[in-house]
Amino acid sequence: LSSGFDNYRHQSDALAQYQLFKARGVPDDHIIMIGADDLASSPSNRLPGVIRNAPSGANLYSDVVYDYDPSDLTISHFKAILKGDSSDELPEVLHSTTGSNIFIYLVGHGGRRGLPFGVGGAEEVESSSYSMLSPDQLGGALQDMYDDEQYRRVFVVIEACHAGVFKDAITAPGVLLFTAANAHESSFSYGYDEEIESWVADQFSFQYMARVSQEITYTFQDLYNELYLS
Repeated sequence: LSSGFDNYRHQSDALAQYQLFKARGVPDDHIIMIGADDLASSPSNRLPGVIRNAPSGANLYSDVVYDYDPSDLTISHFKAILKGDSSDELPEVLHSTTGSNIFIYLVGHGGRRGLPFGVGGAEEVESSSYSMLSPDQLGGALQDMYDDEQYRRVFVVIEACHAGVFKDAITAPGVLLFTAANAHESSFSYGYDEEIESWVADQFSFQYMARVSQEITYTFQDLYNELYLS
């Protein structure tokens, strides 16, 4: 949900998730990709057209379909996307039913009030000029989806500082939440790429991807335990 080259790791984490689902056979019409898409062509990118999630790693910027820029979205837009309320302004939305399993991955800067959309730096997290997704707003949207029988299960992963503020607000049945930090912690960057001169991943998301990309079956409990210990 951030923008700018200084936030390289956030967009690369999202791309890593996107490419994993594509590799597992999930088509683009089942993925709603929200991102600033300003890294590959950034003047600061020493490898134009390349986005990595590990030092000297594979290029993830290949056949990527972005649906929305976070700076163009309000919280009402985001809730409409989850609820499946399409319009000329929001052509790509979820078309979920009572049998749908949904994965929501949110990555960016976080604060005690939630997650801002399109923020350029950590110092701007509490700025009133950004659309802020609060815990109550996300929790309420998920509850509305449950009430309208729009999912079977939902897995929410939030990579952000203070992401644990969402914990108590998400109470809808059938929703599981993993966060990179509790309500009082910062999340940490990972993998400094000397060639790009940037941190290219976040610690929690990198460890998460290292596990779910393996050809083995994890229970959520096992996954949680390993991530907690790492």
